[in-house]
Amino acid sequence: LGWSTWWPGFLVLAALAFYLPIPIWWERRQELSGLAVPGTIFLVNALIFFYNTLTGDWNAWAYLWALEPVAVALGLVAVWLIGPRHAGLLVGAAVVGGIGTILFLIFGSIFGSTVARVVAPIVLIGLGLLFLVRGMAGRRG
Repeated sequence: LGWSTWWPGFLVLAALAFYLPIPIWWERRQELSGLAVPGTIFLVNALIFFYNTLTGDWNAWAYLWALEPVAVALGLVAVWLIGPRHAGLLVGAAVVGGIGTILFLIFGSIFGSTVARVVAPIVLIGLGLLFLVRGMAGRRG
């Protein structure tokens, strides 16, 4: 457990460097809320790299790359929570996060572990059925 395992901690420090001005200058949080997006991206990447270094599973990037748009979506939600509550932030987060999640499930089912190859297709089928039922219910109403 040396440098080769704990280097993603520097990404956590980078994330904190982006988040720290917000609570320090809380009265200016509206102006500083945009710092949450890169902070969240750094934090998500740190978690992914910690997973890679602790498990040695670097091949997981075949599907983990799809979490990058999810990180952006989480950053947009953080901006919405901290700063201006513009509905467009949530719409953008839903679109980008939804696309990232779908891609993660698709590529996880192809390249992931045995569990991911079973769970991801079930989740995708469930989402498809949910959209189908909602579409049919909308036509009846």
